[in-house]
Amino acid sequence: MSNPGRSILILEDDDQSRDVARCVLQSGGFDVICARDFFEAIRHVESDAKIDVALIDVNMRAGTPNGVSFARMALLRRPSLKVIFTSGNTSAQAFMRFDQGEAFLCKPFAPHHLLEVVARAAA
Repeated sequence: MSNPGRSILILEDDDQSRDVARCVLQSGGFDVICARDFFEAIRHVESDAKIDVALIDVNMRAGTPNGVSFARMALLRRPSLKVIFTSGNTSAQAFMRFDQGEAFLCKPFAPHHLLEVVARAAA
């Protein structure tokens, strides 16, 4: 699977989860930018970096803005951004309202499933 020229921003506060997602997406041919918190992710969005899709963990560390807050702020700056929310909390999908161009991926996910969902969003 090759996705040349497609760029993904991963917002994930768990180092291991972020590294696994980065490796899987890079193996699928995506350019990957990683952020470990809301503030680092916003800096990427405010830069001139090319970002087609944001893979966003819903729950961030206590005391920091969550992934949904980041998505709403990022979409104000980049309205064409496609968003994929992730969470290990399966009830998160039940309470979330998704807008056009947004999806939800429950953790843990298989590498091929991550690639399929991101490739579909990036298309």
